[in-house]
Amino acid sequence: MVTVYSAPDTRAMRVIWVLEEIGVKAEIKSMPYPPRKHAPDYVAVNPNGLVPFLIDGDVRLGESMAICDYLATKHGSPLVVPPNDLERPQFLQWLWYGESTLMTPLSRLNVVRQVERKGPEVDAIIAGARDHVAERLKMLEQRLEGRDFLVAGRLTLADISVSYPLHLVGLLGIDNLLGPRASAYRERLRLRPAYRRAEAAACPIARAAACMSWASASAVGRSSWLEMPTEAMVRVIVPEASSTGTPTMVTPAM
Repeated sequence: MVTVYSAPDTRAMRVIWVLEEIGVKAEIKSMPYPPRKHAPDYVAVNPNGLVPFLIDGDVRLGESMAICDYLATKHGSPLVVPPNDLERPQFLQWLWYGESTLMTPLSRLNVVRQVERKGPEVDAIIAGARDHVAERLKMLEQRLEGRDFLVAGRLTLADISVSYPLHLVGLLGIDNLLGPRASAYRERLRLRPAYRRAEAAACPIARAAACMSWASASAVGRSSWLEMPTEAMVRVIVPEASSTGTPTMVTPAM
């Protein structure tokens, strides 16, 4: 069975959503965030300590969109636009737009806003990052004119790539930067049954587990299986609780 290591509000959401869309069973191991700090034993699994991380037989992958591409291609999913399709160039464009064009200023904004000592210089960096996000979201707003999806008239990995920065926009409290088309697009994606199942696996349960100790649970060989919707393809496993405190809600690490 495929195993995916996840943490709340990280790029692992993309991977779990793909698993649900293509109907592949997997075990989701929910980690406290950030795992390299709160789950030191995890580096024995993934030396860089980041999530998501996929294990599928001998395959080990740690880049979220590489994992998504691997899974969708392996299982012949239409989430991938094939090389001989005329929509392929735009598929690649928007696939990378989500992880590069949008995520770069969002990551900067997320990190800088956590600086404890605020001042004019920090405020200027935050304002600049917001402006960059706003400008780059205009590209998405224009692309969505007359379209429900970004390419090929269907859900593809390009949409799944873009969905995570749009999720982060909400977490950072900057929904006002979304245009009406982008806002409606995000809502359409969220209403997909597979997305809702993936969200149940990747976010609320993982948040509840975020203050649990991976190390202490693994030391005694215990884990807690959590109840999921019966139609879900994934099973979520988290360590048993301990008093380790609550980690930072969101830092887009991988």
